[in-house]
Amino acid sequence: VWDFEGKKLRTLTGHTAGISCMRMSGQSLVTGSYDNTARLWDYRVKKSVMTMGTHSGPVTTVDV
Repeated sequence: VWDFEGKKLRTLTGHTAGISCMRMSGQSLVTGSYDNTARLWDYRVKKSVMTMGTHSGPVTTVDV
């Protein structure tokens, strides 16, 4: 996660392939990945709090 000036704020680890999309709302972040999963992150605790199943292909769109 980077700020608008390009400064790295933190690293969120969990996906096993590249992230294809993301959406942020408040303190939550949802990411979709080429590992066929979507993850919900709690920005305050800096970790994934939910993995949403294995899909039949890459997750390319998420919404909050």
